[in-house]
Amino acid sequence: MNVKDYIIAATFKIADDFMRDVRAVPEDKLLWKPLDNGRSVLDLAQECAHCPLWTVSTIADILGVKASVEEYEATATWTTVDACDQALRRHLVQYKECVLAFPEERIGESVTIQWGTFTMPEVFSFAHWNLTYHSGQVNYIQTLYGDREMR
Repeated sequence: MNVKDYIIAATFKIADDFMRDVRAVPEDKLLWKPLDNGRSVLDLAQECAHCPLWTVSTIADILGVKASVEEYEATATWTTVDACDQALRRHLVQYKECVLAFPEERIGESVTIQWGTFTMPEVFSFAHWNLTYHSGQVNYIQTLYGDREMR
């Protein structure tokens, strides 16, 4: 397995795990915000549904091409877990195609973007990182309302 295949597989796995955890949240807790100050599970799911496109846009910028991606504002239309899941799956397909199409001869490059300097495998991992980070937040929110089941 090469690095691209590994990162793609890991990203699809954490997407499955993330959506499993989101689906475990009761309907009446999807919009609940810890201390009325944090982010809700639905808000996190909306972001995570869009996040594979950040990687697509970043890679397109690195290659100097225009990416055709859904605008972030579209997240406001994903008002259910199912809608977020469908958007996430759609965007993961674009993400996978983009990573697989990245030229092998450039995979060893490092790039400086708005968040710092990264290797290309690190750029490929942005969606994975974001999903992992927000999985932890969903799990923490679950403990706050009393769900301590390990999935």
